[in-house]
Amino acid sequence: MFITPEWYRGQTRLKHVAPRFGEVPVEGALVAWDVPRERVTARSGLTWAGLVLGTTGTASVVAALLAPKVLLTNFKLNSPDMGGPGFGWDSVVAPMGGRRVVAVATLLVALGVGALGAVAVHRRLGRLLGERLNQPYRVLRPVTASGKAGILFSAMVIVGLIWLEVSGQIVIGLSVVLGTVALLLLPGALVALLVTRGADAHDLAGRDVWWIATRGRVPRVDQPVRGLRPEPGPAPGSVLIQPPGPTDPQATS
Repeated sequence: MFITPEWYRGQTRLKHVAPRFGEVPVEGALVAWDVPRERVTARSGLTWAGLVLGTTGTASVVAALLAPKVLLTNFKLNSPDMGGPGFGWDSVVAPMGGRRVVAVATLLVALGVGALGAVAVHRRLGRLLGERLNQPYRVLRPVTASGKAGILFSAMVIVGLIWLEVSGQIVIGLSVVLGTVALLLLPGALVALLVTRGADAHDLAGRDVWWIATRGRVPRVDQPVRGLRPEPGPAPGSVLIQPPGPTDPQATS
């Protein structure tokens, strides 16, 4: 629900707002139709994606440089203190010491691999953006207010996690994992944003950019989705919504 809230809202409206089976449709009532699919514009989506990826990557580097503690795990096989043959492990909190180099190196390698991927993204976008198919069954919109709030909340959670690691309240670990993923994606996202801003891409969706960047192919044509729209006119008096069948989910709601 937190990842695709608009989809869940649409499904809820279909269930609770659309006329039920057996009702007479009236003019202006919201009824289920095939409606255009909504997609987020590439510029809006990439701008906010770059924000959260940049925040996560920068914060993870700060944690790797300043966090004082790390969790070490020692694996044991047939150790005398185990009381017999077997396999086990011990975990202990230790100072970062030379392990700080490993954390920083991991993030730098991720950034380097991401930069190589950004080169491929630039080539694919330059080759395929002009070959996109027409998309008559969708509409584009910027990131919604709820989406922006979710992104800002995620960024605040990341900053809070980094503060806990830097202050020594928790051991470093999760920030390096999140930072590695963010730094892998950040260069490609920034390159895609620059390319889309420089191109005539007012009809370009973020999904199109992701498809071209990851698959190297022109995205397929989006199909309509089930949604609500006003009844265009009065229906004949004999017309009813189809009565419920034994397997219809609304029959038992």
